[in-house]
Amino acid sequence: MSEGADFIQRNSTFLLSVLGVLSTCFAAMLSYALKSRCTVISCCGLRCERDVLPPDVVVNTEMDRNQPVEVIARQTS
Repeated sequence: MSEGADFIQRNSTFLLSVLGVLSTCFAAMLSYALKSRCTVISCCGLRCERDVLPPDVVVNTEMDRNQPVEVIARQTS
């Protein structure tokens, strides 16, 4: 058996744990970026420019396959 395959076989639990931790960290960063109000996000050499809805706009997040998504603007006084 090759040395690389033997390393993977002996340390498979550790490698799966590290992969799980890294995936969780990436998911947390992605969730934070999606919820942020920033228009430009740069991280680890990646850059994203996006249009953010104004704070007075509410988007209906409950999606029904039979109905289109509604955008409702709140009136400010």
